[in-house]
Amino acid sequence: MKDWIRETSMMRESHVDRQCSPKTTPLSQWKLEGERRFGDDRNRWRFICPACGEVQTRADFLCLGMNQRQVDQITSYSCIRRWRDQSCKHIGGPVNLLISPGEIRHTFDFAP
Repeated sequence: MKDWIRETSMMRESHVDRQCSPKTTPLSQWKLEGERRFGDDRNRWRFICPACGEVQTRADFLCLGMNQRQVDQITSYSCIRRWRDQSCKHIGGPVNLLISPGEIRHTFDFAP
């Protein structure tokens, strides 16, 4: 298993000098949008990797043998191919998720 703690610390870093102008979404609004699209079961929420286009869910990561805590940290942040076969190593995404004032996480968009 990869060092998911390192992934988590990278996820929490703030990257001000982004190449594009990512959108910022408050956590509460992001959760409402996820529920609107996919329902209350977060294991069914779908995210798309901005680099390779892979669509992934929490359930996909659970099937790889990760525990709930690991899955909570990386599902919308790290491409599942990074963990499955290392064919895509992309982390971070185009959505700036506003967790609290001063805390932003870069996450993948929801999949269509």
